Amino acid sequence: MNPWVIAMVAGAGGLGAATRFILDGLITSRVHTRIPLGTMVINVSGSFLLGLLTGVALSMALHGADAFIACGDSGARASGWPSCS
Repeated sequence: MNPWVIAMVAGAGGLGAATRFILDGLITSRVHTRIPLGTMVINVSGSFLLGLLTGVALSMALHGADAFIACGDSGARASGWPSCS
């Protein structure tokens, strides 16, 4: 891993931590409950966004494989993928 990637990951992590801190403070200052609502909102929205990002990445990576999964070897050949046999 090169230093540029390490710096980008560190910067993104710091930006994410600061955003979570600010969002938690905003939610906690406006809604007074006994449960940590800010933490819950951050965790649920973060999980949703991570799932959405993972789904998009997988759909892009497996875009050509869907014809093989749906139609077998003949569907893969029709979509331009090489035959399995």
